[in-house]
Amino acid sequence: TGVTVVLGTVHRDHHSIGRTIVAATLKEAGYRVNDLGVDVRPSDFAERVQDTGARIVIAFAETMRTARSVSSIRDVLRAEGIDDAVVLVSGGPFIADTGLAREVGANGVIGGAEAALRIMARVARDLASAGGEA
Repeated sequence: TGVTVVLGTVHRDHHSIGRTIVAATLKEAGYRVNDLGVDVRPSDFAERVQDTGARIVIAFAETMRTARSVSSIRDVLRAEGIDDAVVLVSGGPFIADTGLAREVGANGVIGGAEAALRIMARVARDLASAGGEA
């Protein structure tokens, strides 16, 4: 697809199954996937976004404590002047309470690999129609 995405499991979270499945699915579909792994600090997300030019970030969190910390990713992106990044979230806390995604500044929730493909296609279309590359 030519679309670049940065994804990882947030700092202090070591759950990797959901992230691994979504990353493999997106790669298979032709997305350029930059998988940062587990225990990823907000600054590492921002640095990889800057390095790759990606405008889409997917943050995975499987505990309430780590889910709430996703807001720091948005904060660091803004501090680095990356205001147009689309931040998507995935993990049990977000699936159980989609309002939590709004609380942490996310643009949407990914419930699994199939949802990731559907949402990524829509985000890529929206970004392209807004005049920029995804």
